[in-house]
Amino acid sequence: MILFVLALHSVEEILNELSSPQEALSFYSARNSSYTFQETDPYNLMVRIRINPCKEFSEYCCEGKNEAVCQDNLLVEKGPNLEFAWAHNNFVVICGNEFYSLEECGTFIELHKNTSQEVVRELRITTPVASGYHTEFLFTQDLEPGVYEFWWVQRNRNGRFVQYIKPFFLIE
Repeated sequence: MILFVLALHSVEEILNELSSPQEALSFYSARNSSYTFQETDPYNLMVRIRINPCKEFSEYCCEGKNEAVCQDNLLVEKGPNLEFAWAHNNFVVICGNEFYSLEECGTFIELHKNTSQEVVRELRITTPVASGYHTEFLFTQDLEPGVYEFWWVQRNRNGRFVQYIKPFFLIE
């Protein structure tokens, strides 16, 4: 399948078709949605997600590190554990008590198929403060190849607020 995809498009063409996080936010904010897409000021709110950051190193290579150590590989093979790392410089909402069981309260990283608002996978962030990047894993073996996006979402009683979108391409 990899050869088939690469025969149709070069790797550079595939990666160039992926939107930047800012372009993705602009695309979705122009559509009717159950989400609110927030344009963020990078001086006050910084969210970063690195895809397959330790491709050439051991797992957890960028845990607690900065961007210089963490790679960003936007063309990744599906498998049992897609490694990604996130960094955030602001408040991470962590709901407690009876609100923890509600899936509409907290900070989440959601996986979406490109141009779809349907959640394919989600991961609740339970680390309130992280120095540098924090490493996570997501099962992708059963997903079809194509463009996917990680969404950084704050959920509360007022709705779902998307603050960052990171596109990448999944291949077999």
